Amino acid sequence: MQFTIDLEKVVGKLRYILLGILVLLTFFFRDTAPNETSEEKAAIPEQMEEVPSEKNMLTTDEPAPSNLVLEEEDLKKAVVRQIINGNTVELQFAEKRIETVKLLLIRAPIGSEPYSEQAIQRLRELIIKDSVVEVEEGEMARDKQGNLLVYIWKDSQNVNLQLVQEGFARISNVEHPNTKYVEAFYEGQALAQSQKLNIWQ
Repeated sequence: MQFTIDLEKVVGKLRYILLGILVLLTFFFRDTAPNETSEEKAAIPEQMEEVPSEKNMLTTDEPAPSNLVLEEEDLKKAVVRQIINGNTVELQFAEKRIETVKLLLIRAPIGSEPYSEQAIQRLRELIIKDSVVEVEEGEMARDKQGNLLVYIWKDSQNVNLQLVQEGFARISNVEHPNTKYVEAFYEGQALAQSQKLNIWQ
């Protein structure tokens, strides 16, 4: 009794068998591959936020307003942690040092005083939380409560002065030797008063 083998049929069947094996292997390896958990995905943006981007870094190419001279050797970089009120900010300096700072030469409305909410909101716009700012300490560095007394600079702008110019703060606590920019501040306040801006309405 003789058997004849049809090679074409055999090859065709083998081809389908191999194809089926490949499909099964593909599904097997896809299901066993490691996937990112939701916790790992959530951790990624948190890690990115810890490093301030270059977009938030201070640039000093433009001249400072009202003839203020930006002396870079007197400046320190810090990260804005919290805006407490219109003239008080919590900053983080190098080596994780955290300081509560008062803005020199100004007093913004606080608490239930008129324009207190507008003043704190404007300060939040000028120095965004987690952004990097430049800090210039006063000649007399601290007040009686131990708060650091500073001018804050952002994009070559003196933030203290800008609040005065826009009518969100008035000149206050002018005490020697912290009078470096006092003339520019009086000019800015006079401008805000003449235009009846915010607290001067």
